[in-house]
Amino acid sequence: MSVSRHWNKLPGRLIPERLHTICPKARGDDSLRCFRHGQGEFCDGTVAAGLVLRVTSGVHGQVEPDAEVSVQAFQAALAATRDDWMVDEEASGS
Repeated sequence: MSVSRHWNKLPGRLIPERLHTICPKARGDDSLRCFRHGQGEFCDGTVAAGLVLRVTSGVHGQVEPDAEVSVQAFQAALAATRDDWMVDEEASGS
């Protein structure tokens, strides 16, 4: 799963247009939401049971399984984190 250091680092098409006042490039559909998972550093490491973050650039990373698993097992591991994600549409972010 593709992730970003902060939602304001995403391409404009992925940022809801309603956030245009705090992020001028926002032009995405207003049905989109921006989420945050945790408050730690954006660095390689464990995200949750069975999942790791692999940072691919200063602003982008991939949440991946920590071992070779089926697509269904990966999806189940992601689904298990659902309650840990919070809507975060504040302007701040590094």
